[in-house]
Amino acid sequence: MIVLLLIALAAASLLHIALDSGSERPVYRDPRLSSSLVRGSIFDRNGSYLAIQAPDYGFTVAINDSSASEIAAFIERFTDENAISIESKIDDGASFIPITMIPSPEESEEIRKMAAAAGLDDDIALSAIETRKYPLGSHAMDIVGVTDSRLRGLSGIERIADSTLSPVPSLHSVIATGGDVTLTIDSSLQYLLTSLLGEGTEAALIASDGSIAAYCGEADERTLESMIEGSGVHHAIPAGTDVGCGYTLSVISGDADSSTAEAVSRLIAESKAAS
Repeated sequence: MIVLLLIALAAASLLHIALDSGSERPVYRDPRLSSSLVRGSIFDRNGSYLAIQAPDYGFTVAINDSSASEIAAFIERFTDENAISIESKIDDGASFIPITMIPSPEESEEIRKMAAAAGLDDDIALSAIETRKYPLGSHAMDIVGVTDSRLRGLSGIERIADSTLSPVPSLHSVIATGGDVTLTIDSSLQYLLTSLLGEGTEAALIASDGSIAAYCGEADERTLESMIEGSGVHHAIPAGTDVGCGYTLSVISGDADSSTAEAVSRLIAESKAAS
């Protein structure tokens, strides 16, 4: 009995020490969600970017003590744009003017001091905003689509694959990144096709495996879905003219003729030779 009592007292003593020890005592910490959200990228079949999230560096403008012309004259030093154009944008209500540099922390501090010395520290602030970049621009806009100010998909693949591309905040990481999407589109061929056909012709360049390597014109949702690699969705594109190198040009609507097919064939051959 005495032995059991001694064991119980020893155990209680050890428990007391464990609870009083700062290193041993459990402490609840409120989890923090990811503070940086990065939308996933859209790639072509070769791994080239069709859409990517990246920051734009520039000046946030809030006129207090200075005029738009004074602010524009200062910002002009950090961009290729002239002061008159910048002033016009500010007068039209622009609150962010991008600059053509990615400032280092040291450069940012120097710019801040320059703004203060010019009496503009209450009117402008160097900052960065997250934007969506589209390397192919209008040549793939009908396919890739666009996002809104919150980087949510509004059209094209950006909208169709929004749930994949959108980041989900995490309790375990400061940065949350959305999933990437790869398309069957070949950037080089997409540029060639849209440059050659322009507006008014809807056409598809079909690879030997049946996938769409380039598309000109507004595609419907099912066609866009078929461009997502591995989607398993197949869209019936009208048969077209064999233009060599394993590609078929299918003109869906418009005025493209045999000379167009010849031009496409030549450009594809030149593109393949260059690569």
